[in-house]
Parts: sequence; structure tokens; C-alpha cells
Amino acid sequence: DYVFLQARGLETRSDLSPKWNSATGVGFGGVGLMGLAMPQLYAEVAYRDMKVKLGHFYHPGGFIGFDPVKGVLGNTNTYTLIYNSNLPVTGALAEWKASDQLTFGGGFHRGSANWEDNNNELSGVGFVIWRFPCDKGSFKYVFDIGAEDDTGLNTEYYQSIVLDWKLNERLTYVFQSHYRNIQNSLPGGGDDNFYSVVNRLAYEVNEKTIVGVRYEWFDDTNGTAIFPPPINPGPGVWHELSFGGTYKYCPNIWLRPQIRWDWFDADAGVGPGPWGDGTERSRFIASFSLFTFF
Repeated sequence: DYVFLQARGLETRSDLSPKWNSATGVGFGGVGLMGLAMPQLYAEVAYRDMKVKLGHFYHPGGFIGFDPVKGVLGNTNTYTLIYNSNLPVTGALAEWKASDQLTFGGGFHRGSANWEDNNNELSGVGFVIWRFPCDKGSFKYVFDIGAEDDTGLNTEYYQSIVLDWKLNERLTYVFQSHYRNIQNSLPGGGDDNFYSVVNRLAYEVNEKTIVGVRYEWFDDTNGTAIFPPPINPGPGVWHELSFGGTYKYCPNIWLRPQIRWDWFDADAGVGPGPWGDGTERSRFIASFSLFTFF
């Protein structure tokens, strides 16, 4: 995942050219497949019900982030995580636990995937978390607003909603929705908008085995969010449907298989692609992971 976790001025230079990793590129196009990133480097201080995080850290938006251990279907990432979330940020984030159920938080940062700021404008972030009684789940709302373009003139608004609901002792449902608006980012000065929804359902068969399904809907309204050009064929809706699970062979060894289908519903007039060397509108993936803990 290093391709998506590099920050301006840390793993890359201020102009986004490679600094830590291969000068031949970063993953796309079959080059630079292996690389190194340091998405978190921070200190945290706490006093009673308040804690403050200072440094480089994952943005609070979304669900489970890039940690594959936390998700039943952790072998592959969602489009939402990679293309419609705020990646590691550098700044300060405070969190106040008002009660056992209610938590508030907020702070500022230099922009998504920035170690060094590109425009000297800070972005603001805030969130609220409500935890249901009896450990039945939680609701989280996160918003982020600031100018992240090089000129520092065009406001970008991002929000994330996550509902994590334990339906019964074995069945858990997670609803996740992201929205982003970027002012004046299109040729001619129009706003760009991205919408995405992810649904997850996990069933605990027994204490060792969990199975799950995930369906994602991502509307790339102007064909600017998913993949860099020329891989992205244009505006349309991206879908992915995944089945898999986690088998905890023992506390130190977990096995995780997954199968996944992706397909692309293009808007009228959009050419073929994006898969199969730009000729296919769908693809199939089978994957397997083994986790060891020490």
C-alpha cells in the first residue's frame, strides 16, 4: 500500500518526485512495485478524558483504514479508502470523551498526504462518535474542510459517515458513506464531486471462523478520482463485490481467503476499459493472506 501512503516532503520531495523509493515510478504501470512508507509518526498526550495527537497520523475518517487485521475482508482495499478518503495527515488532533457513549474530536492538519504544506493553508477536521449501549456498535461522523490546491484558493469539503451495528451475537453490519466536493477543480472552473457507499456484513460462525461479504458503489462523476490517467476511462460508477473470511487457526496464526469481482458502469460516450489493457469492463480477483503474530 505504500503507493497510496506517501506524503509530500517525507517519502517524496516537495514536487512529489521520488525521494525514498524507486525513481522509475510507484506501482502503476508495473514499475516500482516495492516501496517504503511511514504513514504514522506521532506523539500522544492525555489528561483525564482528553487526549491530543501531534505529528503524522491516519485521518479519523472512514472505517478500519489500512489495517488489514481489523477487517474480515482485509486482503484488498476499497476504492473509497484509496480514492475518497483523506490519507495520512500532519498536524494536531484532540479527542474528548464526554461520556461512555459520546466522544468529540477536532484539530487541524497540512492537507491529505502532506508532511510539508504546499500552500501554507491549514485544513480543519472535526468528528463525533456515539457508542450504542451494551456494546451494540457505534455511529461516527467526520468532516474536513480546507484549501488543498497549490494556490490555496479552492475549498475542499470531505465527510465520512460510519454505522457499525451488531445485529446479534454473531452478525455485524457496517454502513460507510463518503462525499467530497472540490471547488474549481475541473477544466473551465467547475466543482468536482465524488460519492461512495460501502456495505459490510460479517457472521461469526464460531470463535475461530468469521465469514463476510462486502459491496461497494463509487460514483466518479467526472472521471477524475479512480486511478491516474490514462487508466481511468472516464466518468461512471465503479462496483466491487467481495466474499471471504478469517480463520484463526490459533492465536498466533490467522488465514484469510477472499474472492472479488469488480465492474465499471460507464457514462454515455465513455470508451472501453479500465482492465485487460484497457479493453475490459470487469475483473475477477482471488487472494489469500496469512497473518502471524508475535
